[in-house]
Amino acid sequence: MNESKSCASTNSKWDTWESINWTKCEVEVKKLQARIVKAQKAGKHNKVKALQWMLVHSFYAKALAVRRVTSNKGKNTAGVDHVLWATSHGKMNAITELRRRGYRPQPLKRVHIKKKNGKLRPLGIPTMKDRAMQALYLMALDPIAETTGDNCSYGFRKERCAHDAIGQCFCVLAKEASPKWILEGDIKGCFDHISHQWLIDNIPMDKVMLKKWLKSGFVFNNRLFPTEEGTPQGGIISPTLANMALDGLQAKLSERFIKINHHRDTYYPKVHLIRYADDFIITGRSKEMLEDEVLPLVKEFLETRGLTLSEEKTKITHIENGFDFLGFNIRKYNDKMLIKPSKEGVKRFLDKIGELVKGNPSVTQSSIIRLLNPIIIGWANYYKYVVSSDTFSKADYQIFHKLWRWALKRHPKKSKTWIKKKYFRKIGTRSWTFSVENKKDEVNKRHHALKYLTDTEIIRYVKIRNEVNPYEPMDKEYFDKRETYKMLLTLNGKKTILKMWERQNRKCPICGNPINKEMSWYIKEDIVEGKKVKTLIHDSCHRSIVQLNKKKEIMSRFLYRNLELLEPYEGKLSCTVLRGESSRKGADLPDQQIEKGFALYLYDYKFPDLSEIAYNHLLNHLDGYKVKPKFYVINFDDPRKSHRCNPINASFMSDIADAYEASYTIMLNLNRSWISKQGDFFVESPIILLAAIIWYLRIYQGGRYCTFPHAIELLNKKYADVFTILRSYPELENYLSPFVDAWESSAVEQLQGQIASAKIPLSRMISPALYWVMTGDDFSLDINNPKEPKILVVGNNPDRQNIYSAALGLYNSRIVKLINKKGQLKSSVIIDELPTIYFRGLDNLIATARSNKVAVLLGFQDYSQLTRDYGDKESRVIQNTVGNVFSGQVVGETAKILSERFGKVLQKRQSMTINQREKSTSISTQMDSLIPASKISNLTQGMFVGAVADNFDERIEQKIFHCEIVVDNEKVKRETAHYVKLPQIIDFTDKDGNDRMQEEIQANYDRIRQEVRQIVENEITRIKNDPELCHLIKEEE
Repeated sequence: MNESKSCASTNSKWDTWESINWTKCEVEVKKLQARIVKAQKAGKHNKVKALQWMLVHSFYAKALAVRRVTSNKGKNTAGVDHVLWATSHGKMNAITELRRRGYRPQPLKRVHIKKKNGKLRPLGIPTMKDRAMQALYLMALDPIAETTGDNCSYGFRKERCAHDAIGQCFCVLAKEASPKWILEGDIKGCFDHISHQWLIDNIPMDKVMLKKWLKSGFVFNNRLFPTEEGTPQGGIISPTLANMALDGLQAKLSERFIKINHHRDTYYPKVHLIRYADDFIITGRSKEMLEDEVLPLVKEFLETRGLTLSEEKTKITHIENGFDFLGFNIRKYNDKMLIKPSKEGVKRFLDKIGELVKGNPSVTQSSIIRLLNPIIIGWANYYKYVVSSDTFSKADYQIFHKLWRWALKRHPKKSKTWIKKKYFRKIGTRSWTFSVENKKDEVNKRHHALKYLTDTEIIRYVKIRNEVNPYEPMDKEYFDKRETYKMLLTLNGKKTILKMWERQNRKCPICGNPINKEMSWYIKEDIVEGKKVKTLIHDSCHRSIVQLNKKKEIMSRFLYRNLELLEPYEGKLSCTVLRGESSRKGADLPDQQIEKGFALYLYDYKFPDLSEIAYNHLLNHLDGYKVKPKFYVINFDDPRKSHRCNPINASFMSDIADAYEASYTIMLNLNRSWISKQGDFFVESPIILLAAIIWYLRIYQGGRYCTFPHAIELLNKKYADVFTILRSYPELENYLSPFVDAWESSAVEQLQGQIASAKIPLSRMISPALYWVMTGDDFSLDINNPKEPKILVVGNNPDRQNIYSAALGLYNSRIVKLINKKGQLKSSVIIDELPTIYFRGLDNLIATARSNKVAVLLGFQDYSQLTRDYGDKESRVIQNTVGNVFSGQVVGETAKILSERFGKVLQKRQSMTINQREKSTSISTQMDSLIPASKISNLTQGMFVGAVADNFDERIEQKIFHCEIVVDNEKVKRETAHYVKLPQIIDFTDKDGNDRMQEEIQANYDRIRQEVRQIVENEITRIKNDPELCHLIKEEE
């Protein structure tokens, strides 16, 4: 296994539990979770499933799942099998046991715990293996739950807590114009009564695994009971399932109760939902609205999920009377909102203190302090964000009296003065501190004292933003700053920050300026040698790092980075020989652009040579991008290692001209000889026919079937049916007029010739594998979209060049149109072996791309190839508009053109004539070639010549050069030794381990053909039944 992969199999190089690099595991799992979030937001549900499958089969995720269940509070609690993973060997074996195939969960062990109302809450304890499997699948499900969940849901969600829910209550209810009525809701037995069928139908995860967990049953009093409903409390994945079951109520309320503008007045229903797990409140404008409209809607929503409201806990309250929520009392006093600890919560706390004190009459004072302090600190920390000062003071007084009575009962014959001296001491300004001397600290004579609630500082809690997602990379900076804020709220956190601050000599490592309260700062987390390293840096320094943009052009970087000036070349003073150092001959260009943060389109003729280089370089230079790009591959030879993309997706075709351009590109790639015959009748006819079919598919049912394979199949149907269907659409009549004229005039030979000109070349492209790749929608072709940058490589095969080039040419033409726009990310188009593919619009792209931050790099052997495949005029335009030229040995016309491009220089000539009488010397000047064609024709391997262009602010004095590429073979070996192969994109293996690739691709091929047959049947039926169109059928008949 190589660590640079985004997903690893279970066959890891880590042999022991202690040797596992947990930081690496976390980073790789987070990458996949971020991809799941992105695919979910884009609506690519098949992509989401593929990524979930990849995650749950990765070694990294399995290792983290095992670590979670062996390091939490339940690590010493076994299930019905009485098995614990306590040893390192057992944990490593557990990783290999987490397999989907053959997995069968065991029943849960049923136990009961007391609820706050005295009733019993049933808990189901799974086995260690079942817990680990649930934790594994939760990693793949939780990103979706966070993406689709209600914004105002706070229970059992990452980075959210009860204080966020209370903060939202304050935001909604504190203002003068806020709603006055509140519906307090509580779902009766939420976990125990959720409908299994609803969960199976609606939860986006592996249905087989979900059904196994739901139907596993439980064991109680040595008897096995089935589970027909509910998801048991105690399972790791259960809270997320319950949350997802309740998500959607906020959207329903928003749809039903909307703001209404009437003349100059605006009606606000003031309906807001705030939910924490199965407890929720809904605000409303009036009591009647909540009773008559909101409550029935909530009941209907819950009924579909098999749930009902608890009658005893569901009530409607006015804000001035107040209500309890999550242990807090929320109430308005004279229109001022105050949130306090609830009376019930205070009573439970004091009762717990009383029971503990009363139940330990004979323990030492130090022991009672150790028992009480964690409870007091925890309760104070929970309520320190609200109006709690008076409550803390009263509770401290009650605790004092309980301890005073405890002390009196221990010494009934002693005086109160004696008891006060024994148990209470003066510490600071407080005289009655319940404390005991620490005998171990004889030097400082410190005391082990009881904590007081009033010592806790009351602070304002900063609520989390509703829309942020902990799995979204764009929100990482927000959560980093929030972590810094949380650390500052705790003493331990302050100590950690203080140590970091001192370690850095109180300075920012980026700018060297002091870190103090004058400038904002935050904690930056990096990974160095596989370990997390935290650093304090200024906010401004962090922004400068993120926004750093290397501005040097490719050629100026190459010329000035590692160049050594040598001797003048053949006396031509302006032609200096340069020697540069490079590890690869052609791969530096994608490498340099990836390092600079370019989006990239790479046509790899000898796939996967350049593709693997680009992929590995991207893995090592992701930090050069503000938004991390995704790597996509189009490869017709091996569908396992290819994404799927529809180049004529309906969403990118706004006009029939787009269909004509697509048809033009396809037909000219299939028939290269047509390039020089553009305008001929038998060249334009098939192009127009295919364009009409493509546009028909675009407008039919909103473009549902608008794919290239569908166009091929429709073209191969009976031409009488095809013409009848196309003629029924007015916008296609003009396109079809040449064919209709031939049809109606019985010019059958001409018509068949026109149609055959389209059918024959396109028939070469009828391939199930090609159909498979070109009918999917894994990604869009706007590679330089700043929000979703992409690195796209398309691979050709020299043995199937004539077939694949037409399809890849279609991708080329669509990409050229989509990327050559203003306001996009800087991008690069690299075409290796340009003559092997017809790139429509290339001359226009080169001429206009620079202003749109698009770099175009073309590679070919000889100018004559360009002239042969693109025609003389277009070839000349391409040659003359390119700004930078590199060339090795070329001969003939190409060498002459390059020599002319490099220009001439004024040379001095000296000639000497000697005869019997005298010796004469003549000196003259003439213009001579800077680099003669003969020199270019005889370059040795590794030598090259070229010319570069510069910018206004980046002048290059030496624009013409003659260089030698020095290849460091050892460096190449070291670099390529760490290369990883392109990852497998799609796994066609079924649950039984059988490879189903051929079956799935063939099924896709058959589906396309069946869909086209159905389209023809439906359209002919429609035309027959339409009085205005039925004459088209009659004419044909």
